[in-house]
Amino acid sequence: MEVTSDFKELTMQYEQQGLLSHITRKVSADSEMMAVMKKTKGQIPLLFHQVDGYPCKVVTGLGGSRKLLAQSMGITEDKLRKHLAAAIAYPIPVTHVAEGKCQQEVHMAPFSLEDYFPVLRHYEKDNGKFIISGMMVAKSIDGSKYYTSIRRMWYKGKNQMTVLITSREMQEQFAYYEARKEPMEIAVMFGLVPAVVLGSQISTHLYNADKLEVSGALLSKSLETVKCKTIDLEVLSDAQVVLEGKVYPWKKEKEGPFGEMAYYYGEVKELPLCEFSCITMQKNPLWHTFFPSGCEEKLPMAISREVNLFNTIQMTVPGVKNVHLTMGGAGRYHAVVQIKKEQEGDGKQAALSAFASDKDLKYVTVVDEDVDIFDAEEVEWAITTRTQAASDIFIIPAALGSPLEASHHLKNTTDKMGIDATKPIGDKRFERTHVIGEEKIDLKEYIEERRDSRWHLEL
Repeated sequence: MEVTSDFKELTMQYEQQGLLSHITRKVSADSEMMAVMKKTKGQIPLLFHQVDGYPCKVVTGLGGSRKLLAQSMGITEDKLRKHLAAAIAYPIPVTHVAEGKCQQEVHMAPFSLEDYFPVLRHYEKDNGKFIISGMMVAKSIDGSKYYTSIRRMWYKGKNQMTVLITSREMQEQFAYYEARKEPMEIAVMFGLVPAVVLGSQISTHLYNADKLEVSGALLSKSLETVKCKTIDLEVLSDAQVVLEGKVYPWKKEKEGPFGEMAYYYGEVKELPLCEFSCITMQKNPLWHTFFPSGCEEKLPMAISREVNLFNTIQMTVPGVKNVHLTMGGAGRYHAVVQIKKEQEGDGKQAALSAFASDKDLKYVTVVDEDVDIFDAEEVEWAITTRTQAASDIFIIPAALGSPLEASHHLKNTTDKMGIDATKPIGDKRFERTHVIGEEKIDLKEYIEERRDSRWHLEL
């Protein structure tokens, strides 16, 4: 697959390789489209040809698995964490251009967003329609730094939405503008390739890196940016759609409940109001959305956290081999750590280091080299055959946790559990059974397809 920064080109490549599934029947933006996506858990690339009466086609799932995410960047899935770490270390600056594909069409306010794009109802008890796949672009207060992040937005109607801000930097920035009763300019980009979504998930606070430059390094090219039409910001030329506008931090609207990433409804919040002044887009754009609790959203978050997780553990346990933040743990609550155990105590030390790397972690399971950390059955096997609860499991009560995790709100703290599922060093009783030559067997060479009625079972 040829590496590209254009969402539409990537979609076409998926089609050519037979990876894209087509939904040609008309579906409703009011829950039906979401129901189809939930059946696939957001893991399969889908192209919706008719969503109600909206003029554009809708794509989802292009980065819905580790394999697809890696493939879009021209690498194999086992290289994802190292590829992201290298991109953070060696970013590629953006290239500024005078004209961009994202501005082939320009529509000035007044307008209604629903005249152009489907705004979806996701879950039964959501308080309305939401857009969850937009990447917000904003400048620091002094104008020296750009911030990019995927933001959830509640549709109030016409050209108005609220915006959910969770990062420390943006909350401080909103507070600054709120105190002065000044609006803050933002742009929201849609239709971005998985590498750009992955780059947006790294921590600006931790790495002090420009996320678009990191995304460029993930694609091994400089990304092109173009100046917005109505505000003083630059956006990616390859974006399918861009919304330009201003946030009014002192104007609040009640948002929620909304189905959060761990399949629970979040609380009602008062969030700042945003008004959009302009829509720019490519000709015949593809609209992009996520399944809100699916892999296309959670995988980039998980992989970005795995980089820091691995580096932190490596400082105290040199034998760490790999790390995995599971999808069942919402890509942030359960880490599985693979180590080459060099001395007794390495397992517990690896778990403690993992907890130190990320306050959101709730469970850490440490296993040996012979356990596939991406196979839940293998991990469960290690837990059930290599641990004794009294000595191999430990609990840290009332620690910092994630405010997005439902049980955290019981006491506003989180109990954490570490599981040392490594075997004792040198104990032959834990040697795994092995069949000679099993690694070389390809079942396709042994199992023939049933091609005609002449195949039958003779007793």
